[in-house]
Amino acid sequence: MDRTVAAFSALLEEFTQDKWGGTVGAIEALNEPAGYQDDVLAVTNQYWQTTYNALRDLRIRRGTDKDPNEIKMVIMDGFRGVEHYEGFLTPPNAEGVLMDTASVSSRRLDLSY
Repeated sequence: MDRTVAAFSALLEEFTQDKWGGTVGAIEALNEPAGYQDDVLAVTNQYWQTTYNALRDLRIRRGTDKDPNEIKMVIMDGFRGVEHYEGFLTPPNAEGVLMDTASVSSRRLDLSY
């Protein structure tokens, strides 16, 4: 996990620079984790907390922790639904976190060739 957090931190350092002029509004910390597997979800939640801490620390260091236009962090619901994350990375303990959701149909797609 350390290398992935370091990569995320490097993205934050780069895309929060003034030269980008605020063109990057949010960074998704991890795309579509297999949250339906409890062991994956536990590691993913720890990763999100750690990457959020990196974002928060960067904002505090730069004095932009209260700026509503500061870059946001996106987390993904891991195919569990947003209700599973009630109270996770929410105010007042976390600011600027957005939730990406995905719905998967259980119906089989039939293709004809």
